[in-house]
Amino acid sequence: MKSFPFVIGLCLLLSTPKLKGQSQTIESDVRTYFNLLSSQKIEEALDMVHPQLLAMLGKETFVAQYRQMFNTPGMSMSMDEFKINSISPVFNHSEHEYALVSYAFAMTFKVDLSNDKEGQLKSLLLSNYQKQFGKENVKFQQPDSYRIAIKREMFAVNAKDYSTWKVLDFEEGMKVIISTFIPDAVFTHFKK
Repeated sequence: MKSFPFVIGLCLLLSTPKLKGQSQTIESDVRTYFNLLSSQKIEEALDMVHPQLLAMLGKETFVAQYRQMFNTPGMSMSMDEFKINSISPVFNHSEHEYALVSYAFAMTFKVDLSNDKEGQLKSLLLSNYQKQFGKENVKFQQPDSYRIAIKREMFAVNAKDYSTWKVLDFEEGMKVIISTFIPDAVFTHFKK
């Protein structure tokens, strides 16, 4: 019976490098996804999104939305300051591996305000962004930019036939959709 704690200790010691390796791989894949997206390599970034979400909503729909977001007349958008705050230990379920990734980034919307002499558009956009992202997360930067700090969570999902960890942004409003292919056990495990 004295050897039982030794066996557990040995198992923990031997599994630590694998866990650290998984975390580094997840971090690398999530960074790659963000870098592709912020570089507007939309199709390549979408190859890293969970395939069932793409199949459900259509890759073309995502491409169109991102292109519209990056190419709205009179407005430009950029993303930067990407930071991973935490990566949970991996949870194995039904031949898939899941991790919860907490991350943050900044979006900057540069808007053509040259015809906004009275500042109405400037005020309207500021109010809308503050409602959508929280007042404390939105700053107006003279002369024409809105800087938005965003904090989110995503699932990183892996399976034997995936070439990378697949990303799946998690927002409470999306739970109904993603629960069609993410098992309840995953939400329960991560308390979501």
